[in-house]
Amino acid sequence: MFKITVLTGLLTLASHAFASPSPQDIVRQADQAKSYAESGMEGQISMTSTSEGEQKTRELAIKISTPGTLVEFTAPSKVSGHKVLQRGRNMWYIRPGVKKPIPISPRQRLFGEAANGDIASTRYADDYTPSLLREDTLNGEPCYVFDLRANDKAVTYDRIVYWVAKQRPLGMQAEFYALTGKLLKTATFEYGNKLLVAGKAQPFISKMVITDAVNTQSQTEMRYSQFSQKAVDAALFNPDLYTE
Repeated sequence: MFKITVLTGLLTLASHAFASPSPQDIVRQADQAKSYAESGMEGQISMTSTSEGEQKTRELAIKISTPGTLVEFTAPSKVSGHKVLQRGRNMWYIRPGVKKPIPISPRQRLFGEAANGDIASTRYADDYTPSLLREDTLNGEPCYVFDLRANDKAVTYDRIVYWVAKQRPLGMQAEFYALTGKLLKTATFEYGNKLLVAGKAQPFISKMVITDAVNTQSQTEMRYSQFSQKAVDAALFNPDLYTE
């Protein structure tokens, strides 16, 4: 009887030790390949937007840390020095010569460059609760498909359907839905970069393509480069710093 009890206990421990990671764990791992914010990081993004046959490119310098994300436009010259600050669920536009940062409303985040920044800085594990919807194959790669529901009504998108590769915890595609259930945006991700974390090279995002589901001719391509872990001064994420 004692042997049976011990064996049962060992089997129970073993089952816990080799248990599959939870949806929350998988989504959190996937987040790190897009925004390793815990220790801070900096990098560059080249953003090209196409709409109705017209194309424009913006060059951006990015600083990311636990408090939020700071984006500074570096080119072209007409927008150089302009900034977008995101802290928690709040977002501001900062323009040289304007006395105070301009709040960006949740509705404004659905359109234009604010929408692209909002999607690029989404932290899926923090703002959403995931559940496994199904398994699927995307571009020949087996994926988990998670149904992410917003933890707070203050987030821009009520629901995200998120494809994460099974063999490597990387987000491959995301669909962003309104409260009404309408599909608004689709984003795809590539991971050609490497980020050095604790002395080990980890896959990191190299390209994100955001397509408008309503106007499929409207698309934004974001190419990531020169990203590295670096401590970022928390004061940079205080909007009061940019009040003249």
